[in-house]
Amino acid sequence: TESNLGQVIDAGIETSFDMRWSAGVSTYLNHSFQRTPDVAPDVPILLNAPAQHRFNAGVNASHGRIFGNLSVSTVGRAFWADVQPFTGYTRGYTLVNGAAGVRFFTPRGDGSLALKAVNLGNQRIRQHIFGDFLGRRVTAELRFNF
Repeated sequence: TESNLGQVIDAGIETSFDMRWSAGVSTYLNHSFQRTPDVAPDVPILLNAPAQHRFNAGVNASHGRIFGNLSVSTVGRAFWADVQPFTGYTRGYTLVNGAAGVRFFTPRGDGSLALKAVNLGNQRIRQHIFGDFLGRRVTAELRFNF
């Protein structure tokens, strides 16, 4: 059951930069800051406190039938209180992801075959205090458009 518990004031800002360098290469950068919420003193429970800083950067490339991307995300520590009475912090982490693939064309449509990797560094990342640890994950993706 959810109910209103009192006043919570939250504020933040996000900045981003996207650039297409050529028809086949683009990059992006973004940073977000979210301050710790101001909670009225009469709120009877602890509330989640998001990571104050998040940073993402990436590059996308495509040439003919070949495509790929590489991205890096950094997230500061966060406080989780949504499974009361159990609360706690998750450590900040850096996540590196990448993908590479090839497009193909058939008389009935087109598609692609890609290899995608999450957490290339195989760091022990926990995004929620009660979540599983995120290790390296590599998947093959086959797509058809018809």
